[in-house]
Amino acid sequence: MLGYCLNKDYWGQGIMTEAVSRLHEYLFNDVGIDMLWVEHFLENNRSKNVILKTGYEYTCDSIYNAEALNKQFNCHQYILTKEKFQKINGIKKEFPILEFDENEVAFINPSILVDKYKPFPERLVVCFFHEVIDRLVDEGKLELYEVIEGENKVYLYKFITEDCLVVKGYVGGAGCGGEVEECIALGSKQITFCGGAGSLHPDITVGKIVVINAAVRDDGLSYHYMKPSREVYANEEILTFTQNYLDKNNIEYVTGKVWTTDAFYRETKDKIQLRSKENCLMVEMEQAGLLALTQFRKVNYIALIYGGDDLTKEEWDQRSWKDRKDVREDLLYLCKDLSKEMAENFRG
Repeated sequence: MLGYCLNKDYWGQGIMTEAVSRLHEYLFNDVGIDMLWVEHFLENNRSKNVILKTGYEYTCDSIYNAEALNKQFNCHQYILTKEKFQKINGIKKEFPILEFDENEVAFINPSILVDKYKPFPERLVVCFFHEVIDRLVDEGKLELYEVIEGENKVYLYKFITEDCLVVKGYVGGAGCGGEVEECIALGSKQITFCGGAGSLHPDITVGKIVVINAAVRDDGLSYHYMKPSREVYANEEILTFTQNYLDKNNIEYVTGKVWTTDAFYRETKDKIQLRSKENCLMVEMEQAGLLALTQFRKVNYIALIYGGDDLTKEEWDQRSWKDRKDVREDLLYLCKDLSKEMAENFRG
């Protein structure tokens, strides 16, 4: 049975409704009880309002024996079951970031683009080397394929000799995830990613390729595509296929985990130390979200990222990582070729 009282000075502020709601979350979700019942004196409309607002259903009239007062009070009795509570509150958790909804249909869906743009080939490279894309366009090796209109336009380019698209990646999970969602809706199924990231390990030198097998989810995007967990993992079949492909072509690489964050100005020394202890090789801003998103949408995805700036020392060392033109172009072509192998071996 649930009971409550509140000093009259605090009536009418919604305090008791909030307190009862929080108590329900604890009792049903944490303690695991199946039912609560409550009653109010017939004339106590304030208590009645709290009871109805928090989901209780009327069951019967009752009489309360107040022996100390030698009086009886007519009451209404109500119950709230765990099933009813969960139906009312749905996915509500203590923190909104934890409220994952498995429903694949949202209020706004990327499928609204299907009738507005031509179909995309299944191969897509998400590329963060924008200057490489621009240079290849100037050299006639890439051509503009499509522009998805919006506040932030999404530019898609196609290799002249192959049926493979390249999209300029947005920095950050939300923007990058949005453009990948749109590409998937329009036909992309075999997706590779090339970019650079900050090194958290002294062995990750500038230009060293890391095949991403997991990401620590210190982001926001991934929690909208996957149940809460500390890490998200790459598709094992695609990961193994990628490793075999790189080995066969004598391409040096390491496989490892990254730390995905939304706030590069909040990469504190304590957090860097913590992520290093968790065996994160690099820090970046997209992989946790993209791994979760592509698994939610059931398409194939793998990321190849090269070592960039250095966060392992007392002072930040940029190591001129953005000037490695050869590494950046080679990695784009590698991801293009890998997407072709994926398309030939895996069908979406």
